[in-house]
Amino acid sequence: MTENSLGSGMAFSPDGTKLAVGLAAGPGADASAGRAGDIALYDLRTTTRTVLREHRSPVRSLTFSHDGAILVSSDGVEHPAAWRVATGTVFARLPAQHVFSVAFGPSGYLLAGSADDRGVYLWGLATGQPVRLPTLPLAGRYAWTISAPTDSKLAVADGNGAITIWDVRRRESLQTFQDRGRTETVSVALSRDGAMLASAGFNGTIVLHNLEDAPFSGFAAQVKDLKISPDGTRVASAGSDGTVRLWDTDGEQVAVLSGHPDEVQAVAFSPDGVRLAAVTRNNIVTIWDLRRGRHATRPIVSKGVGASTDVAFDPGGRLVAAATLGPFVWDVGDINNPTDITARFPAQIVTSLAFTPDGHRLLGASVGGFVNTWDVTTGKLLSRVKSQQGTVQDIAVSPDGTLLATAGDSRSVKLWDAVTGSELAVLHGHTAPVQVLAFSRDGRRIASAGDDRTIIIWDTVTHQRVTTLSGHGARVRGLAFTAAGTLLSGAEDGRIVRWSFDLRAARAYICATAGRELTRQEWARHIPSERYDPSCGSPPSR
Repeated sequence: MTENSLGSGMAFSPDGTKLAVGLAAGPGADASAGRAGDIALYDLRTTTRTVLREHRSPVRSLTFSHDGAILVSSDGVEHPAAWRVATGTVFARLPAQHVFSVAFGPSGYLLAGSADDRGVYLWGLATGQPVRLPTLPLAGRYAWTISAPTDSKLAVADGNGAITIWDVRRRESLQTFQDRGRTETVSVALSRDGAMLASAGFNGTIVLHNLEDAPFSGFAAQVKDLKISPDGTRVASAGSDGTVRLWDTDGEQVAVLSGHPDEVQAVAFSPDGVRLAAVTRNNIVTIWDLRRGRHATRPIVSKGVGASTDVAFDPGGRLVAAATLGPFVWDVGDINNPTDITARFPAQIVTSLAFTPDGHRLLGASVGGFVNTWDVTTGKLLSRVKSQQGTVQDIAVSPDGTLLATAGDSRSVKLWDAVTGSELAVLHGHTAPVQVLAFSRDGRRIASAGDDRTIIIWDTVTHQRVTTLSGHGARVRGLAFTAAGTLLSGAEDGRIVRWSFDLRAARAYICATAGRELTRQEWARHIPSERYDPSCGSPPSR
């Protein structure tokens, strides 16, 4: 078989007996051999060649149905054509323009097409005539390239380089990966069972993703906050893509709460875990009913003049407070009619807030290093303490209500007596502003993290550093301890990492992965609370 002028479209039938090739013959070419827009259809058993003529521009994409009975072609200009392979005739034109890629799945008659200026088209051809199916909500993003659909999944690479796995039946995004930069992905493929994703691009790499095993994976947005439900069964992550993702503690995604009008900056579970509050950068508070997966009430618009940075429920679940360069508080006892009670509290600039476990006080940290304490019932300002930490970026209260921790731009963490307000300790170790704090559930440890991309675990009794965790590639914005005592961290590198404090398991993993023991310097940096004790059986690298 020889073709002198080929287009970019080519496809084998699933049984391997037929080959379809798009032709791109120029002016003066032998018309009997085929002209631009024609398709050469070969029967590989007999080497018979049939010319299919319908398009006026070179065909860019070809795909056979799973049984080889239907061939669909697209040229990126006019409507794609559906052919009956047995007769070589067009039986339908698919009503869509600029479709440059078409693909059937490995079973059924689901056909996907992508147009870089119009998104993704879906058709069903089971009846012999194309039936237009609901489109995917790409929110205006271009469909740069697509995979062949599986029974329920489709991979779409957009113009920003993000690859999103979609459930085509529910029209919901499942996972997102940022394998490369803008407009650099040229091909994506899903395995027949939908368990593996492969992407290739102009940077010369092929990236493989196991869609089933990787915990806390499948998204590319920056993580702005991280919280664990009171019963310890659910993890909520706030994303720069305007979504809140819900996970189980093993890292499997269980739901995506979308539709927020801006980046989600912070999230908070209600004390009973039934509701979740999310606040966006543009000051919209959304309260979700997690059992139904929908809004519990209409979105609440804060009157704050700056970007929102924090949100919290009070221990009784009746009040919701948001930090939008000031404390804004609503009574949501009647969830259908939230009441703004902000006027109860004297105005102060607030960037982070927390309720005390007894529900009697609201704490707010602010620029200038101040920590403000209000009486929740009366709104009276009880105290205003200057922390000497520059801007206080986060504030946290221990589970028993006895300790208060503040994180500041001064690169320090301070511990305070939550009752008397006296300073107990200053914890030094970070090399950049500290953004986030989290107490363990027993209150014996506190984790701090921030702009230096590291996480430090501190002992709240001895005030000593227990360990330093590194691995994030950007500012860490979320920390949360699980009921089992492990730590989850989320960062602006788009990663959620689970950290175990089982030293024996960690050493076994290091030995298996690195093939050596940590050096003394590495041990001192990462496990300073433990005596150096190499045990891999091979000497550390010097």
